[in-house]
Amino acid sequence: MEYGQVRSIQRDPFAREDIIRQTVYAVTPFEQSTFECAWCGAKGKRVMIGRRLFRYGTQPDAINVRNNWSEDVFCGRSCWDSYRH
Repeated sequence: MEYGQVRSIQRDPFAREDIIRQTVYAVTPFEQSTFECAWCGAKGKRVMIGRRLFRYGTQPDAINVRNNWSEDVFCGRSCWDSYRH
């Protein structure tokens, strides 16, 4: 798997954290066959280098802090929200 850029997609001022998203690409045929959304089972959007899904997490407001990533990949924010709650 290959990982793309990390982007902040929403700010939660009360929890003092950002919701972040990273693009994950399945490149090899074996990865593409087992690559699916953890909530709905979608295979991911087909792009030039393979299939694309997303990894979501939170980034707290602190100095020298680690991002809290979800271990699974999802097709979109709504699936991640449903899976998380």
